[in-house]
Amino acid sequence: MKRRVAVTGLGAVSAAGWGMEPLCEAVRSCRSAIRKQPRQAFSADGRLGLVPIPIAAVPGHPTNAPAPPMLDPFAHFAVHAAREALANSGLPESVVAGEQTGVVMGTGNGGDQARELAWERLAEGGRRPHPLTVSKGMCSAAASAISIKMGITGPAFTLSSACASSAHAIGQAFRMVQYGVVEAVLAGGAEELPGRTQMCAWQQMRVLADEPCRPFAEGRSGISLGEGAAVLLLESMDAAVARGAPILAEIIGFGMGADAHDWFQPSAEGLLRCLRAALRDADVTAREIGYVNAHATGTVIGDAMEAEALRSLLDESSAWVSSTKGMHGHAIGASGALEAAITVRALADGWVPGMPAAETDITGLRLAWQTGGVPAAWTGELAISNSFGFGGLNGTLVFRVPHIEQRTKRQPTNTTAQGAQS
Repeated sequence: MKRRVAVTGLGAVSAAGWGMEPLCEAVRSCRSAIRKQPRQAFSADGRLGLVPIPIAAVPGHPTNAPAPPMLDPFAHFAVHAAREALANSGLPESVVAGEQTGVVMGTGNGGDQARELAWERLAEGGRRPHPLTVSKGMCSAAASAISIKMGITGPAFTLSSACASSAHAIGQAFRMVQYGVVEAVLAGGAEELPGRTQMCAWQQMRVLADEPCRPFAEGRSGISLGEGAAVLLLESMDAAVARGAPILAEIIGFGMGADAHDWFQPSAEGLLRCLRAALRDADVTAREIGYVNAHATGTVIGDAMEAEALRSLLDESSAWVSSTKGMHGHAIGASGALEAAITVRALADGWVPGMPAAETDITGLRLAWQTGGVPAAWTGELAISNSFGFGGLNGTLVFRVPHIEQRTKRQPTNTTAQGAQS
């Protein structure tokens, strides 16, 4: 029998700061963490435009310490986010340690900086790679690090499906709790900024913006790459209620699918199939959706295809739509988790994540442009989060305000929809 699944903890690391609160504050105020970096930082030819602030340069780490020697940055971010999610959930570590808790993480590149450093040592001086290069560079390092640090002996693994990686990870974790494989799962994603080689490869694709990315904007010019991590603690609703956990949201559906269309250009039909699969799984209708956290990265074609799919799905729905990548950047395999965490907090607290800078609405959607410095208040009960990756790999998560007395009390922002336009 299917079990209900609660989200009881959230943790994050982003260019906005170390923790969920800095991330949520950046999104609520539409404060972008995207800044111009030194030209020599990554690019061989100086053509790199803007990227979010590297997290190593972001103040606020509790210990102000660099990543441990065993971990590349993405795994370090993942451990920090997992610890925050666990602490916020109130789930005792004695319960976490054992076979009834799992870890499912997503990443697109894993420890790319460790691999880049190994290549540089060989190419520039003929020196041997660092002996920890393999363990630091492997994509599964984040899941392993969380498991080792927290004594988790249940299922622990990593999914890699480009920009849909962490949405797929959360979706599979949802299934594991839903069908009783485990009682709780720390699920999410982590990514670090690419090394020099991959960054230059991104440049060659001509998709990087020379200004902070502006999803859905009429004059959008491309992606702002980012890094970070987010982790959600999922557990059975019955167990969460029994221990009086702070239930932030209920995850009620997950859809995934492939476009089978093109490596880089998404298919509106494929995106729509994924969206409809998620709603079928959740047993809800499109008219019930109150908010959509779109994947929109700021590319001309990608945003247009997602808008087309959402128009077909939402039809006459009054759902708000926004993408938060303009604040934290596109963290590739971690984006789905960062955006799912933002969606859960917005759902729990009663506000609509907006997008900076008012633009002409050319999508036909109810886009949440924020012009007044405060988010629109919202008391809807259903939200979805989209993640669509290169190669046509798609994932959609469906969240709902839990219909129980123990849920976290919602405190909607004391504003109206004045700062957002439909």
